Amino acid sequence: PSSRTVTSGTDAAFSESVQVSSSAVPGSTLSCTVHFLLNGQSSNAFDENITVHVPKASPSISTTPSGSVPAGQSISDSATLTGGYSPGGMVTFRLYGPGDTGCDTVLATRTDSVSGASANSGPVASSAGAGVYRWTAVYSGDAHNNGDTSGCGAETVTVVKATPQLGTTPSGEVPAGTSTHDSASVTGGFNPTGTVTFRLYAPGDTECSTAIQSATVPLVAGGAFSGELPVGPTGTYNWVATYNGDVNNNIVVGQCGAEPVTVIKATPSLSTTPSPSVPAGGLVSDT
Repeated sequence: PSSRTVTSGTDAAFSESVQVSSSAVPGSTLSCTVHFLLNGQSSNAFDENITVHVPKASPSISTTPSGSVPAGQSISDSATLTGGYSPGGMVTFRLYGPGDTGCDTVLATRTDSVSGASANSGPVASSAGAGVYRWTAVYSGDAHNNGDTSGCGAETVTVVKATPQLGTTPSGEVPAGTSTHDSASVTGGFNPTGTVTFRLYAPGDTECSTAIQSATVPLVAGGAFSGELPVGPTGTYNWVATYNGDVNNNIVVGQCGAEPVTVIKATPSLSTTPSPSVPAGGLVSDT
């Protein structure tokens, strides 16, 4: 403060603005001592200690979730901090499943240290199947920076149905007028359930247009069996199996012509009955 004339025995008030440098470290505490001179003489009784707390910086958190994946595959989230002061600390990522629009029930939590103003959740399996997942990211703050949070619904990842693999094994060749069967295995995908439909096509139906027999059976432990279905005359028949999908898995249709079954000529049984013994010169017969 500038010099002033004061009267002994009276109060004297002084004020002065203290400007904090822009280079001051956020979250730090600055202190200084102001020395007042009385009649040009310094005295500890007239010293004033001033303390200034520098506010923490307030970085903003922005996030980038991974793209769409099939059910069961891994998704991730990354966060970037801007506007802070060399931010350290941690970012906590929380994942919420399909239908949880309020982000109430956490499916998975991952925490990563901030490095270079960024952090990453790492891979997390989409364990709740197909649907829209939601991430939130919470920055903890540190000695120099306030925390920040991304909102529920700001980071969505669409998990689509998975596509399993359909394998089939038809029966071998069979005689005309008997029966044939087919079996299927459904692997991969996301815990596939549901049913498999088996369709049998007659010789000459090379496009598999009109099924002559069909059976829809449940998928049990990844497998299904058509049961025995009757065949007619000789020729090459074709099986086509279809996995009918479920809420987390796409429909998978087998290829026409991939499962041929050859129906061969039947071999009938021949039985005979000769006539009984007759005298010499008599007549004999056979049926």
